[in-house]
Amino acid sequence: MIKIDIACGSNPIEEFYGFDINKSSKANIIGTALKLPFKNSSINIINNSHFLEHLIPLEAHIFIAEILRVLKKMEDYK
Repeated sequence: MIKIDIACGSNPIEEFYGFDINKSSKANIIGTALKLPFKNSSINIINNSHFLEHLIPLEAHIFIAEILRVLKKMEDYK
């Protein structure tokens, strides 16, 4: 099971891969949340806290589309 904590900062959730744009964070993966470096339908769980409100509407739309792209679909769990 692949679990990602997006915008984890200095405190990624235990048992999640930390993902952040800030190189000084404690993330396992550094990159932009507007182009997630994961394959389509490859992630089981995404946590995101205190990040979305900092995006302008167009960026928020792109970010949500990226989340939908990388998350596994419900039919994959049957």
